[in-house]
Amino acid sequence: VKHLTREPRVSVLCVRNRVSAPYRSIAIAVDASEPARHALERAVALFPGCSFTAVHAYNIGFVGTANPGSAIAAYEEAVAADQGNALAHSNLAYVYEERGDDAKALEHFELATQAEPEDSVAWYDLGAAYQKQQKSSKAIECYERSFSLDPKFYKACMSLALAYEDEGNLDRASEYYVKAMSLTEDPKI
Repeated sequence: VKHLTREPRVSVLCVRNRVSAPYRSIAIAVDASEPARHALERAVALFPGCSFTAVHAYNIGFVGTANPGSAIAAYEEAVAADQGNALAHSNLAYVYEERGDDAKALEHFELATQAEPEDSVAWYDLGAAYQKQQKSSKAIECYERSFSLDPKFYKACMSLALAYEDEGNLDRASEYYVKAMSLTEDPKI
């Protein structure tokens, strides 16, 4: 589900926790598209009597733009509105990473895993940030967590193999290379 909601072709309604009482307030991510407007109208119809907060949903498309400052401001605003917004933390981390601020990127990747500890992609991203800083043992911990959460996550498995190889643990690297090969249908691998 996490992979599907990262770049959906249609609007997606995500419910974070099992309902234990009627909703009183709902934060909904929107953009300027027609599907987003339709999704907002549908949500309002599905949950009458709730108060709604519309948060503009900025996509990772900000990365590589000429004005990363506006992306940072937008994601910081989203994070300020909801500290538990793992996607905003991840996207903010991507922008910081693009700007070369690896320390801030790492901070927000960590916050993303704290906000969504069961998100395999968040753990993978954190592992990649540690790997970039040549902290293989920390990267391995994160990749292991990612792969344990999603045992079919090819990139996490392959990254584990590479990280173990970087550490000189060729037995573990081989083990994960074999697992990674079993996970892909790419005939080139």
